This record gives sequence, structure tokens and C-alpha cells, in this order.
Amino acid sequence: MFLNIRNWIIASVIPTLFSTTINAVEVEYSAAVALTAYDNITRVPEPKSNELAKSIIGAVSVFEDSANLTGRFISSIEIIKYQKHLVADETLGRLVSDATWRLIPNRFEWYVSDTFTQTLIDTLARDTPNNRQNTNAFTTGPNYIVRINRRNSINFNVRAKDFRYEANNASNHRISALGSWVYDINSSINIGLNYEKEDVNFNDNIGNSDFIREDAYFQLDYTKRKSSILMEYGETNVTNNLGNYDKASRYLLDYKSARRRDANSRITISRSVSDISGDVLNPIYETEFNTTAVNSDIFIDDTVRFSHTELYRSGSFTFNAYQTTNKYSVLVGLDRERSSVSLRGDWDNTGHSRITMQARYLKTSYVNLMPVREDNDYVYRLLYRYGMKRNINLNLELDSFKRRSTLNTDYYDDNRITVSLEYVSI
Repeated sequence: MFLNIRNWIIASVIPTLFSTTINAVEVEYSAAVALTAYDNITRVPEPKSNELAKSIIGAVSVFEDSANLTGRFISSIEIIKYQKHLVADETLGRLVSDATWRLIPNRFEWYVSDTFTQTLIDTLARDTPNNRQNTNAFTTGPNYIVRINRRNSINFNVRAKDFRYEANNASNHRISALGSWVYDINSSINIGLNYEKEDVNFNDNIGNSDFIREDAYFQLDYTKRKSSILMEYGETNVTNNLGNYDKASRYLLDYKSARRRDANSRITISRSVSDISGDVLNPIYETEFNTTAVNSDIFIDDTVRFSHTELYRSGSFTFNAYQTTNKYSVLVGLDRERSSVSLRGDWDNTGHSRITMQARYLKTSYVNLMPVREDNDYVYRLLYRYGMKRNINLNLELDSFKRRSTLNTDYYDDNRITVSLEYVSI
């Protein structure tokens, strides 16, 4: 199913969208072979054996930004063969793609997107190859803009969505419709009133409840030179097919600043109602894989996030921090609080080499489990890339994953060394 969806996009949607503007398309691609040594691939407290893996990696990215089309297609695939067979061989795919085709500019558009990734099967279990599943999210539909006058417009968006999970019964399809009135106060400020309704139906009703979601909210968008502010406030109502009803406020404050050419910052404060499929499309957690619990329950997400990037002549530095709380409607045992801080630095050491260093700390507390469970995760990464030739890089990567947990069986140290030979397009 997943391959069929991706093949359909590649064979049908992308050529159709790009057929008249092929000269404007930017294409990047790469291929690599890698050898990785793991000292604890199963992430147990006391590993009994190490593992060695051979990998083949390919990636293709396509970007388009023209008068009639804006789109991106970022994909990669990695085929992993484990030599000692401590875990099963893997084929890991990644795809992030979306395109907006302006059939009648400023009047009628068509939107399509597809996301293919891996999620955890059991969010309370360790992130190992045996605890991953393929997940695909496909969305498509029209945008219709009615320009009443110079300042007023009404927008209609309709979306058909399909979400597929390989190992869970949470696969679902949904139809949503959004109507918006937008008023341009001036060239910098516009306000809007929005109403959205979404009908969600699960393919398997065992343990799942179909539901209807309604959102009504006010929006203010301010853009001035090198900074912008987006504010939203409203309410979300969810009713499932069992007659259960949930109601919650929703809000967003998103401030972006790029007052200096070599720096930018962003602060986000938000509350939203989400579910597993919505979270796949809007991941905020900086982990190896999306760690959303796969179920049909909805949850309230409260998040505060800050990011800052500094650009230098020879590299860049990025700082990210967030605090988030998830409160489930029914599965309260999955309620959790998360705090994270991460740093990343990139340096061009010489004209032929580049160094990337990353460090991340993540604290996760499951507040309703008895006893309360708290996981502290530490991730460190060092990547050295040496340009052997114009298109060929030799890479050395060192990774360290550590968990310290109040659950005695869930702490581990996982260290890896990867050597790869990579071909990249210019």
C-alpha cells in the first residue's frame, strides 16, 4: 500500500505538475554506501553482543517555485542488512512532498501532499528496529479564493486525507472543509474569521471511534519588513460516534524575527487539539522517529518553543528548546510532559571538509503512570565530511544515545560508528 501511494505520486502527480515548467525545476540527488557498528542495537541495560550493518542509501529532492506552481519532493531510502541478525533487516523510507498548482492564479488552486515515515508501534517501549512501523499520510484538495473587493476575500479549502499505519489498526480517512473570511487592514496587517469541520472515519472500528471535529477561531497576521506575528484564538469541539463530547480552547502566538541578515529567532506559544494523524503531519519532537502514540484518542497539546540560528562565514549555530504537555481524552495513562534543549553547530573546516556537532537533552514524564515514569534521553552526534573529489565525500559519524529512566528495565547506552562513501549532485 505504501509503495503504491508513493509510486502513484511519482508516476502521476509530479510529472503532471512539472510538465510545463520543467526548466524551472531544481533537482538534487545523492547515493551512498555505509558500514555501521552498533554496541547495543536492541537498547537493553546489559547488551550481550554488538552488531554490524551494511547500508545502501539514496536520496532525491525536487524543488519548484514558479508563477503557477510551488512544490517540493524530498525523499530518501535506506536498505540495511544486519550481519549478526540481532534484529531483522530494514528498509527505511522517508518522503516529504507537497505542491500547490495555481490553475487560475489568485482564484483556484489544487493542493497535494504526501508524507511517508516511520513511527513507533508502542510509544512506551524503546526505539528499536522491532518497534517501528511504516506510516503514510496523503492529502489533496482544492483552494478557492473569492475576492470581494480590494480588502475583503473569502477562501474555501476542501481536503481529502488518507492515513495508513503498517502495524496498528488506527488507519483512517477523513474529509475536511475550511471557510475563511480575510480582511486586509493595510499592507502589513490582516484579520480573519475561520470555521473548519472534519469528519474522521477509521478503517477498523475495533477499539476506535469515528469522530467529527469543528474549529472556529479568529486570526491576526502582522508582517513588517523582517519580522512577523501570527495570532489565533478560538475553540475546538469533538464529538465521536458514541456520543462523547470534548471541548477545548485553542490559541497560537507565533513570532518570527530576522532583523539581522545573519540571524533569525522564533517563539511559539500554542494550545491545540490533535490526534495521532494530525501529529504525524505536524511533528515538533526532535527524536530519531516520530514518538506519537498510535491510537484513535484525541489529546490537548500545550507547547512553548524557542529557536535561534546564527549564520557565520564558515558555518552556523542553532539553539532549540521546547516544553510541551499532552493530555489525552480517554487514554490518560499516556499523558506526558516533555522538555527538550538541543544545540547544533556546522563548520567548514577547510575548503574540502565540514564538521557537524549536535547535542540534545529530552526529559519525558508520564504523569499518570503508577509509579510515575520519567525518561531522560541524551543524544550526541559528531559528523566529519571530507570532500575527496567534487562529487564524492568520505563521511565519519559518531553517535551516542543514552537513556536514564525510573523504569529499571528501560535504561541503556547505545553507541554507533558509521563510515560512508557518498556521491552528491552539484
